[in-house]
Amino acid sequence: MRGQKGVRPRRGRFGDLIFTQRFTAFDRVNQEGVKHFKGFFVLMWLGVCIFVIKTAAENYRVTGHIFAADILSIMFERNHLFDCLLTDAIMFFGSTLWNVPLQLAVQRNTISWNRSGWILQSLWQMAYLYIIISYTLYKQWPWIQTVFLMLHCLALMMKQHSYAFYNGHLSEVYKRRQLLEEKLERLKDEGATTTGADVDSALLHHRRRSSVGQLDISHFPNELSPKQASRFVVLLDAEIEACDAELSLEATNSPRVTYPENLTFANYLEYIHLPTLVYEPCYPREKSIDWSYVAEKAVATFGILGYWWLCRSSLFIQSRLAEFPWILLKLVFPFMMCYLCVWYLIWELILNLLAELTCFSDRGFYGDWWNSVTWDQFARDWNKPVHNFLLRHVYHSSISTFQISRETATLITFLISAVVHELVMWCIFGKLRGYLLCSQMMQLPLVALSRTKFMKGKETLGNVLFWMGLWTGPSFLSASYLIL
Repeated sequence: MRGQKGVRPRRGRFGDLIFTQRFTAFDRVNQEGVKHFKGFFVLMWLGVCIFVIKTAAENYRVTGHIFAADILSIMFERNHLFDCLLTDAIMFFGSTLWNVPLQLAVQRNTISWNRSGWILQSLWQMAYLYIIISYTLYKQWPWIQTVFLMLHCLALMMKQHSYAFYNGHLSEVYKRRQLLEEKLERLKDEGATTTGADVDSALLHHRRRSSVGQLDISHFPNELSPKQASRFVVLLDAEIEACDAELSLEATNSPRVTYPENLTFANYLEYIHLPTLVYEPCYPREKSIDWSYVAEKAVATFGILGYWWLCRSSLFIQSRLAEFPWILLKLVFPFMMCYLCVWYLIWELILNLLAELTCFSDRGFYGDWWNSVTWDQFARDWNKPVHNFLLRHVYHSSISTFQISRETATLITFLISAVVHELVMWCIFGKLRGYLLCSQMMQLPLVALSRTKFMKGKETLGNVLFWMGLWTGPSFLSASYLIL
């Protein structure tokens, strides 16, 4: 397990995240979390059962069906179902044919990652997204298939980006290590040793624990005195050790993996099945699958899907502008229930189910976002996989690549997230309005307001304002896309 005794922590450009064994807050395995909410668990699920029975009975009395609409015919209509699943399989496994060969070509120096590799990868990702979106719109599937394929496409694109840019970075570290070894062998052949080297021990410790590239070898002197040569030998050894620390990784129940050993089709296929959007050569794993846990999550998934569809039956509205205020009032409660259902379905049930099936041990898929007092805290906690991706590949990468301030990097991160969310709304509603994009960008001034002296220390007020926004925001946005 990374970060534990006996496992060397890795520092470097992509050493910003630590995967370790953990559980989600509402998982029964997490006894520390469950014992504080046990009474609320009982109350919530009793309320859910009563609501399901009441709504199903009313629907059956009025329409003759348990659901207000025939959800099964929409989900499992033969042409839509098989076409969608086939497209998803091609999209899922087809990415292997590009990403692994590209990284192998980069590792063999056929392609330079810093010169053309990252450009080729970016062009591939844009083409990948364009083709999937175009095909989805062309087929004119019902919104269920459209949303499924779009979200899966975006998740796979983030996975590919993380895989490519992480290994692209490692390829440059690998080449640097080879160059350092050549310099070191040259010095040793000339008789240089570490004896008599006057190098500060604190400096060596810093080099071993920091990112590679601290030692400038572009202007390596041709002639060195014995003392200078000994000093360079020590510094080169420290730099090579820093490279080794970044190129090699181990985790709980996973063998140590060293670049380029990870550039295999098996490693990539294993990675795209794991419930994470951030690539690592290896992850902490469980030793076996608990099939009773799998059955529990699978049954709960279908149960929550049914409950969510019953909630959604309350959302059928007439698109009349004059009724807009009343539509908002009608949508507030059922839309909040749908919002919570979708969150619980994905981040508590489906991701934990996938984690158990793949023996993935790090299950920190969300934090206690319900206690958020600011919108940036909510953005960090409600969707950890996407937050980790944006943190590593947008926020930190933009700072290190473009040398911009943290404030500018935050703006770029929020903007990219808002654009992607707006893209999903366009595919669902067929309208490009920008309502969701603007509402997400409005979170930035709200975050700034939460850091003022007026709001400092007022956590209850901050949480109240957060929940007011969550209650009203989704229903307002939904009504806006449907009517305006």
